[in-house]
Amino acid sequence: MLNLNPQSLFVGQSVIFVQEIDSTNEYLKNLAKQRNLTEGTVVVTEFQSKGKGQRGNTWQSEAGVNGLFSCLLQPKGLRPDQLSAISFLVGLAVRAVVQKYAPDKVVTVKWPNDIMVENKKVAGILIENMLGEPVNSIIGIGMNINQKVFNLLPDATSMSLESTDKLDVASVISDCLTFVEKYYLLTKRDGGVKQLWELYVSQLYKHEETVQINGEGFKVIGVKETGELIVSNKKGERLLQHKEVDIQWN
Repeated sequence: MLNLNPQSLFVGQSVIFVQEIDSTNEYLKNLAKQRNLTEGTVVVTEFQSKGKGQRGNTWQSEAGVNGLFSCLLQPKGLRPDQLSAISFLVGLAVRAVVQKYAPDKVVTVKWPNDIMVENKKVAGILIENMLGEPVNSIIGIGMNINQKVFNLLPDATSMSLESTDKLDVASVISDCLTFVEKYYLLTKRDGGVKQLWELYVSQLYKHEETVQINGEGFKVIGVKETGELIVSNKKGERLLQHKEVDIQWN
């Protein structure tokens, strides 16, 4: 069992540990439908048999060596058109933790929510919003912490590979929850949502660089406050939804 100790008021103060699970997001979603959960409740596991990524992809992870968890937030102060702030703050939080353990590396957020060390993926985030009163934001985070080998995944890395140290999984997850709360509390302040958006854009992977979309080159310009990726070429600007296109980043 992982003993978490985040430096937080509520995020991660209620923890449900399940040794093995199909998906922490699915488990937490089902719990939230069945009963009222305390905001900040976390489900953590050592192994997911059906971990979920963006666009229906699976998240592959070795048992017992990585960070696999989901957290419940209930953003009462955000309008529906501001819910992208959840993506921004979680991306920033996970990026900050990776940067803490790999201070000499360039760590960025690849839109919409992968965390990159240089050009390799170290973490992924999946956010599922259950609209209602209150809104339940289910935040799934998968962090490669101590995994050393990634079969058939040449663009993957782990925090220990980047820092040359074996890390304590519970400490890394606790740090992540601490940072999630820190950035989440910004949404409660005047101007905080805009600040999160500006911070997110400042940490964007391939910002001002060219990527390929359907064989065409586009420069990554930024991200709208509502979450769409802004790209442009000689034909003009395009706004991309995260389920809309496959982007060749490299």
